[in-house]
Amino acid sequence: MGKPVICEHCLTEITDKRDLVTASFFIFIVPYHAYCYSQGLKGVKTFILNNYPLNGVSGNFSAMTSFIAMLILLIMLPGTAKYFAIVPAILIVGRLLSYILYERHLAH
Repeated sequence: MGKPVICEHCLTEITDKRDLVTASFFIFIVPYHAYCYSQGLKGVKTFILNNYPLNGVSGNFSAMTSFIAMLILLIMLPGTAKYFAIVPAILIVGRLLSYILYERHLAH
């Protein structure tokens, strides 16, 4: 195993990948237990906490969709307009960071 993954809400260790939810908090990617994530969305942090998880099926689907959109923008847009492909790349980078920082350290 790798380093311990600590929940941002309850400050206990997350031991199972199925219980991990990562979300963006300002510019940071933070880990939560699934229950703590739902509690955080009900509390004051709702305006700051992105209510969209970066991992899981929906996160993977969004990352793949963003990758396809980025490729289409790179192919279709002329000249310097290709820099608009950076926008969908932000979600892809967030998903990759979520995996590198937290998910790879947990057991299936």
